[in-house]
Amino acid sequence: MTGVLLVLLSALLVSAATAAEAAADLYATHCAVCHGGTGKGDGPAMGALHPRPRDFTTGVYKFRSTPSGTLPTLEDAVKSTRVGLAGTSMPGYAEILSPAEIESVSRAVLAMAPAESRRGSPIPLGNAPSPSPESVARGRALFAGSG
Repeated sequence: MTGVLLVLLSALLVSAATAAEAAADLYATHCAVCHGGTGKGDGPAMGALHPRPRDFTTGVYKFRSTPSGTLPTLEDAVKSTRVGLAGTSMPGYAEILSPAEIESVSRAVLAMAPAESRRGSPIPLGNAPSPSPESVARGRALFAGSG
């Protein structure tokens, strides 16, 4: 029984190492040109980009569903990687990478944060109000500046 457990544990470790290597390769291919090899936002293209690429090693993120001072969720990082970030040079990778690859590279990026970085939970936003003719009219008036 012990031999079987050792074989399974060995297979799991090899699988984890292979996944980490695959994530590192994806990062090197698709992210490092802007974010740098170590994630400091200092890649060769950084000088031509405005705003500058995110420094992943600080653990500070602008686009997240979590409170200030906490890391984004994996879902936040996946969304940013999948669809990109409007108003920045960050493209979306949905047409280039598979969902599993996007998740893999997103995990790798989040792992670059300092060990003491706090994990965050999404801020609850509550339920969206139900649309009604009155709420649509009020929204139209507020948008037009007459409400």
